[in-house]
Amino acid sequence: MKRGFTLIELLVVIAIIAILAAILFPVFARAREKARQTSCLSNQKQIALGLIMYASDYDENLPGYYYCAVSGQDWPLFMWFDATRPYVNNDQIYKCPSGGASLKEGPSSNYAGETIEVSYHVNDRVCYGGRGDFSNAIGDITKPSETLLTFDAIAASRWCAHAMGHGRDDSCYARPAGVPKNPAGSVTEDQSRHNGGANVTFCDGHGKWLTGGTWEQYPDHYDKYWRKTR
Repeated sequence: MKRGFTLIELLVVIAIIAILAAILFPVFARAREKARQTSCLSNQKQIALGLIMYASDYDENLPGYYYCAVSGQDWPLFMWFDATRPYVNNDQIYKCPSGGASLKEGPSSNYAGETIEVSYHVNDRVCYGGRGDFSNAIGDITKPSETLLTFDAIAASRWCAHAMGHGRDDSCYARPAGVPKNPAGSVTEDQSRHNGGANVTFCDGHGKWLTGGTWEQYPDHYDKYWRKTR
């Protein structure tokens, strides 16, 4: 006589599958994000190399985070990623695989009508910018292995991004994408991009992942990561 599964047996099997799925899905999600985190770090290290190559061609000066495309007060603005595009030669590198990219239209005749998706920004204390004369000499950086060069950023196509306190959301500025949800309520959602933190590179070209809340805030970590001379 043929015997099938009873309803109880089927429910038990379904329950076991559901439990295993609940355990394994977060593991798979973290593994996928880890792979994206690795790809993102590779992007930033290539961008850092592009910045250093730019400096080698311009009297050891890094590009400004923004400056005018022509001269004086003229618009549109020319951004750091516009300066490095000829060195990187791959616009996809500016976009983090975990998202968070913001759109920017090319400012000059070379890129008129083009758009680029950007997920990263540069340290405005190292890549100083503006509408006048400025110096971004690599030789002036006293601790290149400890000073930020690039980092994951929110609204990355904005003018500049620098160390900011929890919850700052100025429309003119990008923000470091490392701020975790704050129990005090000043940040109501997790803004960290990769597994509770974000990728950064330093002025000597090396990169790493940093835990959210340990590097991006002002004034807590300004002296440790952001200042050009110290």
